[in-house]
Amino acid sequence: MQISGKPQLNRQINASLALSLIQRAGPLSRADLVKRTGLRATSVSAIVEHLIERGLIVETGRGISTGGRQPIMLELNPVGRHAAGIEIAEDALNGVIVDLSGRAIATGRNGISDTKAETVVKKSRALLDSLCKRAKVDLRKLAGLGVAVPGIISWDEGSVLLSRPLGWQNVRLRDMLQQATGLGVHVLNNATAGALAELSADRRQRVRSLLYILVYLKHVRQKDIASFGCGIVLDGRPYLGEGHMAGEIRADIENPLAAAAKPGGWKKFAEQLGGIISHGM
Repeated sequence: MQISGKPQLNRQINASLALSLIQRAGPLSRADLVKRTGLRATSVSAIVEHLIERGLIVETGRGISTGGRQPIMLELNPVGRHAAGIEIAEDALNGVIVDLSGRAIATGRNGISDTKAETVVKKSRALLDSLCKRAKVDLRKLAGLGVAVPGIISWDEGSVLLSRPLGWQNVRLRDMLQQATGLGVHVLNNATAGALAELSADRRQRVRSLLYILVYLKHVRQKDIASFGCGIVLDGRPYLGEGHMAGEIRADIENPLAAAAKPGGWKKFAEQLGGIISHGM
């Protein structure tokens, strides 16, 4: 679908659309992109040249002719860009660097002694430096940094409005990390991030909407208690709701591993979980 609006924004959106199609369904020809996007052939040609110049896609040879000249096929260039992700937990930071195809090329974990925002930011930078060294990627050339945080997030401001696990309130995490790393930063609720990751794993895009339940079985304060969060994706987009609190229905319930040891424990656990989800929705 062609998007109308400001020319520069149009170009960015249409380039993103073309790149997504190539990533999901490639190899594709320029003619394939014209059919799938509804854009003019001249627009597609300009977008393709732009993506090639940036190293995001490559020409991989000729495809099968349908009556005319054999088309030149286009594929994603996995090493054209890299990005980083960090999950902030109560006791540690988990990090990853991925290539353009989403393949993890370096992973790591840094323990944290406290959850003060300044400590987390400092440790995050150290973790990124370590991951980049192992992946042999220049930090300054990363496409961006995604950060998953337990709590209520302001999507627009990149701020953590409230995180009980971390003891945070109104922390401008995006600004702090951008200053520390020099990267563009996106901050997400960890359950929402998990939902989007699950969606992106479906390369054929057969699923467009889902409810993602994140159950915490490790590092809980009481071994017989589990906590969980919920992420919602509708038609391929995270659903945040009014006040950015959609899906934020955190509660403590009996650990399913503890429930399994009791007669009828699994049934009770499922009833508890279903009741809390229904109430939260």
